[in-house]
Amino acid sequence: MHNAIRSLYDEHEMIVEATEVAKEAAALIGTDDARYASTVKNLMDFFRTYADGYHHHKEEEVLFPLMLESNEMLGDGVLKEMLENHADFREMLDGIQRIWKRAAYPKCATGWRATVKLCWTTSPWRTMRSSTWP
Repeated sequence: MHNAIRSLYDEHEMIVEATEVAKEAAALIGTDDARYASTVKNLMDFFRTYADGYHHHKEEEVLFPLMLESNEMLGDGVLKEMLENHADFREMLDGIQRIWKRAAYPKCATGWRATVKLCWTTSPWRTMRSSTWP
């Protein structure tokens, strides 16, 4: 696997690990709400800055156009799915943030579980073959 692709894959794994932290933090609800709120704030900052601002940006502005250039058929398949995945991720973060601001922490935990599922089980990173990459 090309080093740039390996780097993107490793970044994705780091994002998935952060979603696991979010899921585990739910144990703090009702026992240490202040710590839970702080953890969610830090995770939101990480997801907005690193996952979306850094990782998704590289995929959407560099990788995806190269993939499309090398194989136009990817546009209606894998690339469309990945862009939808990114849009879903952003919407989930917006929803979690709205809930978090209301201090509705059990609902935040539900939102994180959905985000974990999105990142872990539906991501094309899990199934793509190296022949797809430019």
